[in-house]
Amino acid sequence: MVQVDIQKNLTIDQRKNAHGKARRWFEGERARFPGMKDNVIRTAILAERIAAAKEASKTEKGKLQEVWLEYPFPDMAEPGKRLRFVTDLDDYDDHHVANLLMKGSLWPVDTVFNRIRRRMSMFERPVQSVRRARRMWHIYAPYDAAMVEKMLTIFRVWHNYVWIDSKAKKTAAEKLGMAEGKVRMQDIVYFDVRKSI
Repeated sequence: MVQVDIQKNLTIDQRKNAHGKARRWFEGERARFPGMKDNVIRTAILAERIAAAKEASKTEKGKLQEVWLEYPFPDMAEPGKRLRFVTDLDDYDDHHVANLLMKGSLWPVDTVFNRIRRRMSMFERPVQSVRRARRMWHIYAPYDAAMVEKMLTIFRVWHNYVWIDSKAKKTAAEKLGMAEGKVRMQDIVYFDVRKSI
């Protein structure tokens, strides 16, 4: 498992500056790896940093579990990214760990949050009121907080069993082997527990 941390509060200018600086640095690093593809170079650079972190670690086992590694290839969406290999059992070589860390991202989480906000108005971001000293107005917020849990439970079932990923052409449950196909909303809504016993 990889833990990811990013600096979400940076301004656009700060993100552009960090991205440009990292891109110029990477151009210089390319000279050390002639004829290699960019993704292979990135993995090699990260593997070097992993090896250095292991050498500096004072623990016997799981040397990367407490270490936050700066991700040297930031993009505009995830600036200041840091990664931590939480499940380090010392059974992978540095290149394999680097490949795992390269996949660490908050994109999937952000995608699900965006889906929730777009499909259910009660989860929309608050609106700023210009006339009231730019105070935040939660225009669609539910009056009863218990509704949040109920709506998220309904959404979770729909997202995992009904919604089909356009790329994979499968539901999340199908991908994990928990379902053999798309489940119809009618089957979920009108499911009778008594008949399944």
